[in-house]
Amino acid sequence: MRGVAVGIIGYITRTTEYNFPDKTLLFLDEVESVRTEAERLHSEGVRVIIALGHSGYEVDLELARLVGRLDLVVGGHSHTFLYTPANATDIPADAPGGPYPTYVKNEEFSGKVIPVVQAKAFTKYLGELKLRFDNKGDLLLPVDGAGVVFAKPHLLDSSVVPDNTTLEMMAVWQGNLTEYRTVVGNTTVEVKEEYNDSVESNMGNLLTDSMAAVYENTTIAFLNNGGIRNRFEVGNITREDILFVLPFNNTVDLLDLPGKALRMALERAAAKMDPADPTKYPGFGLQLAGLKLNITVSSSNSGSRVQQVLVKGLDGKFGDLADERMYRVAVGSFLAPAGQQRSLRGIFDDLEGLTHTVGSVVDAVALENWVQKMSPLSPRVEGRLTVTFDTSDSSGVGKTTLDIFCVLTAVTVLLQINRV
Repeated sequence: MRGVAVGIIGYITRTTEYNFPDKTLLFLDEVESVRTEAERLHSEGVRVIIALGHSGYEVDLELARLVGRLDLVVGGHSHTFLYTPANATDIPADAPGGPYPTYVKNEEFSGKVIPVVQAKAFTKYLGELKLRFDNKGDLLLPVDGAGVVFAKPHLLDSSVVPDNTTLEMMAVWQGNLTEYRTVVGNTTVEVKEEYNDSVESNMGNLLTDSMAAVYENTTIAFLNNGGIRNRFEVGNITREDILFVLPFNNTVDLLDLPGKALRMALERAAAKMDPADPTKYPGFGLQLAGLKLNITVSSSNSGSRVQQVLVKGLDGKFGDLADERMYRVAVGSFLAPAGQQRSLRGIFDDLEGLTHTVGSVVDAVALENWVQKMSPLSPRVEGRLTVTFDTSDSSGVGKTTLDIFCVLTAVTVLLQINRV
């Protein structure tokens, strides 16, 4: 029935607050905030309410369970692939993290079921969801059938035929992108980030090596995991590929600091790790060059988790970190103190003896120069970061060691308001 108002409530993960350490922008609890807004919309006559956000699958499920005014939750952030196999042989390449949609029984309104969807990440899938509502704005019952009449994430691979009209519209703009399609190097291995913020990746090693090379007599470099946005497939690497990996135009800055200050920064990063969950965000959060770190994480050792720090010398040999020695460290401006966001997570803030020099080379240019110089590339995980999670002091279970190890959701929703 035409004339039924549809409301969409946006929400975002509270972990975004690390970008605003000066508290100029506050992030409130998703469940309480969405509930308040849903009640307001309902009081104004809105009868179909969708929560569309970027807080992760677990939060999406909580919203569906606790906020009774919602009719649908469309999530993102955790890059969860949801899929419901059609039969025993319908096995997708990506491992599903749950069914598509996931049906959640709401605790506020007895008998109400709210569907939850995600479609992984990077536009690899397009979720298609068709819903039918009655003239009161309620999903038809049963929800899994009459209410949700079609639900499937579509793999956007080469079998998808491009739309010619859209391609024609893009042609005039593609002519301006020639320089970005210039091949600058190649790789013999896939170079990728890892979906765990406490492990080393070959992409992280490649990027931090390129940053350290910006400055003379510098072997140490750090990059926050969130700054890595794509991967390199085996084969040629273009300027466009490089910008897909590093799209933020951060400068490569230089820090000069004593060893004891560097050790404190590492402890601050390690303090963010959850001893009960090795994969929990934000984890250690860093990729690095010029160091070999051995970190042990338990519930009782926050502040003293860094067990060993070996530093790579200019001769390529590793030696112990010296507290009183000065070290040169290359970092992305997003990570540096007084950087673009006033310091990410604060690990380099207020360290005694630290000086910060803003760089003149952006990270993408540093990477392009390195790719040109070092191709063909074959970066590997080489033991720069070893993390042991010791749960024996709280559960008696033992230890887990990690040496190597998950865009807003793309979704189309068709709403049909029917008389019943």
